[in-house]
Amino acid sequence: MGSVRRAPRSDRWEARLRDVLGHQRTRTFDNKADARAFLAAVETDIARGAWQEPTGARITFEHLAERWLDSTPRQLPTTRQRDADAQHEPLRGREAPLGKGPPRSGRARRRS
Repeated sequence: MGSVRRAPRSDRWEARLRDVLGHQRTRTFDNKADARAFLAAVETDIARGAWQEPTGARITFEHLAERWLDSTPRQLPTTRQRDADAQHEPLRGREAPLGKGPPRSGRARRRS
């Protein structure tokens, strides 16, 4: 549940809420109606499971893979080379931001 308030030291309105990760999110608007509409839309997305973390929406798969490779310095040379080779294999959509795709279910379903 979020809240709307007049921003301190300005004539703008703030929509404030806690996301699913527990972080406080604040966004300012020119009028109260826009702040309430934004808050309602975000709360609906969270309830549906369609909400995406804003900074994650700007990170590409390629960038995330590079960060992961850099964070695993203790790998054996052969394992590191295998992972680096896998990173450079053709992959459709690797330049697209991770948060721009359709929301995915937590479970993969297999139909026969």
